[in-house]
Amino acid sequence: MDKDFARDIYFINEQSDKPSFIYRDKKIIGVIEEIDISSAMSILDIGERNRLTERIEKHFNISEIVNTCYDLDEPENWWACPNYDLIIFSHVIEHLFNPLLCLEGIKRMMKPDAIMIIATPIKPHFIRWGKGHFHEMDDYRFKKLMDRAGLEILKWHKFSTYNWWNRKCYTGIRPFIRMFFKEQSVVIVKIKK
Repeated sequence: MDKDFARDIYFINEQSDKPSFIYRDKKIIGVIEEIDISSAMSILDIGERNRLTERIEKHFNISEIVNTCYDLDEPENWWACPNYDLIIFSHVIEHLFNPLLCLEGIKRMMKPDAIMIIATPIKPHFIRWGKGHFHEMDDYRFKKLMDRAGLEILKWHKFSTYNWWNRKCYTGIRPFIRMFFKEQSVVIVKIKK
């Protein structure tokens, strides 16, 4: 595996204690608070177990969230999973070769009235993609992807992790440019009826 391209879960967890990651996770938890979740819900977090998973469990006093442990670009291996009430798809979709195929597989794991929360960077086309990302979309392309996957957008929250109040943490031109754009999105979707 190309070390310069892919980043393992240990690197991600190490980065998760930085102020921008903590702020991003708080925003995602804030969106989850809009949904009436209970300990009886079956919750799936797409991707390896990480600090966000732990923060959600702690915040909502949930005993355990199930995480995926398979290649999401090959969904034929995981379509037989049980149905879930809530699926958290945080900062994974941009790393996939085929996000549409993955979304269609995830839909098969959702109960008819299930909710999925998708967190991903949404950027203007002139801002460079992040390292390790195959797909970063603008608003138009993200909406088209959801529509093609048969998902309906219920709410769309946008924010920036690069703000004036924490600007001293960031150096370089990309973080400076990002301060002017809401480059993070947390979207609540459900299966179209």
